[in-house]
Amino acid sequence: MFPQAAPKEPRQEYMAPLEQRHDVYYDLLALLSLSEHDFLDLLGRGLTLDAIEQNMYRSMPAKVETRSELAQTLSRTHDLHGVPGFYRSENGDWRLSGNSGLLIPYCTAKGYIQGLQRRAEIGGKRCYVWVSSNPDKCRKDGSPLYPCGTRAHGWIHITGNVHSTTASITEGALKGDTASCLSNGALYLCAPGVNAIKYLPSAIRSLSVERLLGEYDMDQIRQEQYSAALRRMQDTLKPLGIPYIQQMWNPAYNGIDDYKLHSRWLPLAA
Repeated sequence: MFPQAAPKEPRQEYMAPLEQRHDVYYDLLALLSLSEHDFLDLLGRGLTLDAIEQNMYRSMPAKVETRSELAQTLSRTHDLHGVPGFYRSENGDWRLSGNSGLLIPYCTAKGYIQGLQRRAEIGGKRCYVWVSSNPDKCRKDGSPLYPCGTRAHGWIHITGNVHSTTASITEGALKGDTASCLSNGALYLCAPGVNAIKYLPSAIRSLSVERLLGEYDMDQIRQEQYSAALRRMQDTLKPLGIPYIQQMWNPAYNGIDDYKLHSRWLPLAA
């Protein structure tokens, strides 16, 4: 009888401290500009010029060479080890993963940039992906795609008046930024996905919230899978002891940002 193999220990992946990640991402965004296409899109969503500037939206360069130059520039003044999105090339130089698209910061209540998401165009559809460099991803030959890289986590973005005692929960930082801008700085907690709520309780604890409003897309009333995810989120938040109210609005406007932009703002029905 052959001896059983010992269970494989999960690999402990190093994540750079928040302050280090913030400094790297802040300086990265400072080196970039916002394309006219992305700028006009943000204006069309209802964001003001001040909000666009304050939120530091930028456009990721499409050229690999340009991204490599950015990483090399940042590596001269920053330690990039453990910062999601950065990895080593075969010759040891730092590189920046990703492709073209709008960069969206995910911030803490104190304004630290935890990570970045990129709005990408895939198959004619928009999707949101983390600026990440998962060291487990491999090429066809089995070699690592992102040597010495670090994967992003499902951070919660906090935007608006952090002193408010009422916070709305929605999906996606850009949606939350826009909804907050369209409602005079209302406080929003933005999960990267309806199931990505691991860090939501700790984000809520970082604030002085006494009431939570659920403002996920109106898909919640059309898709059972979506509704089930929302119920799981509510169960996760119950131990906090904070009243939670699920908001509803005209389903002709799926997202809360779209509703606030295209309709008269009236109190939502609980």
